[in-house]
Amino acid sequence: MRTKARVLQGLGTLLAVGAALFAGVPGAGADDALPVPAPPHLISAVVTGCHAPCAIGQSGDVVLTWEQSPPPSNDVGVDYREYSNDFRLAEVDWMKHDSNTTTMAIPICASDWSRPYCYPAYVDALRGHEVMTVTAFSLAGDPDQGTLRTSAESAHSNGLVPTQG
Repeated sequence: MRTKARVLQGLGTLLAVGAALFAGVPGAGADDALPVPAPPHLISAVVTGCHAPCAIGQSGDVVLTWEQSPPPSNDVGVDYREYSNDFRLAEVDWMKHDSNTTTMAIPICASDWSRPYCYPAYVDALRGHEVMTVTAFSLAGDPDQGTLRTSAESAHSNGLVPTQG
């Protein structure tokens, strides 16, 4: 019995030491975490191409303009995610960056079923009369080298319901 207890005690010590060593491996801790940027400020949201809410058979865009979040440092960039009533949107028709604003046209796909993102949840999520918000996240590294890192998303921006353009 004593031998069995010593073996179990030794295994427990070995596991504790191994866990402590693993916790010290770079990338395993929170030291590598990128800072979360400030939320962007949504300036405008406008529906173009159809009358909101855009009916099946119509198409258009929701054009969002927001003030960019400042990058946390020179070697860290900032990217954005767009939401419609908290549903994350992923498709963009066009985008324009100025010195401190971004303008993006997000397609309303009520009629263009050939696009891959026009699955039923997306069609229902964006018709041009929803509350639109934007979040920001930090990114650093090179995706081609396998070193890309991203932060958590910021809080959502102020929400705007698009006006008719």
